Amino acid sequence: MSLEERRAQLQRKVEALTGERKFQELLSACREFELEAAAAGAAASAANGPLYDVQLATSLIVNDLENARFLWKRMPADAKRNAETASLWNIGKALWAHKIADVYIALGGYQWSPPIQPLISALADRFRAGVLKLLSRSYSVISKNDCASYLGLPVGEAEALVVEQEKWEVDGDMFKPQPPPPTVLDTSGMQQLQSLSKYAAFLEQQQ
Repeated sequence: MSLEERRAQLQRKVEALTGERKFQELLSACREFELEAAAAGAAASAANGPLYDVQLATSLIVNDLENARFLWKRMPADAKRNAETASLWNIGKALWAHKIADVYIALGGYQWSPPIQPLISALADRFRAGVLKLLSRSYSVISKNDCASYLGLPVGEAEALVVEQEKWEVDGDMFKPQPPPPTVLDTSGMQQLQSLSKYAAFLEQQQ
């Protein structure tokens, strides 16, 4: 199979794996193809080169910020000048800097193409879910306005989300988060703790 055919095959897999939310599998496929393209001398080719935008978006979804940063560094200059790819990296920079407001601005600050839009939606959902989890662990009571700011939503949408999905209580202008059930850490527990610590750090920075 030629490199062009392999790239077309990968493009078809993007939609399927995104729909099935198999993001780690999609990321592995993108990385494998990047190696193939590099071996064939096509890493800088727009026609046959890696799907940098998909690979970058998927790296952010699985919270692999370190490899997302390395991917950006090794991209050819032409790829970095692509407006959509650069906009994706704006999200990565905001995540790296632990700036919640900037993450939401970057998520909504570009008219994403059809192949990338579902990945952006998944990234926004996962980011917001992580923030919600930490708010539940960190607050016994939080104002509606502060909660909405953390979630990047209007107050009405934030209330619908936390009350209907998370079963939080409402007390006037305040929310009472429902503490999450205790969890037993598996072999990836240290990584989970580090991730929660990073979220805690940037929540504190927003105070």
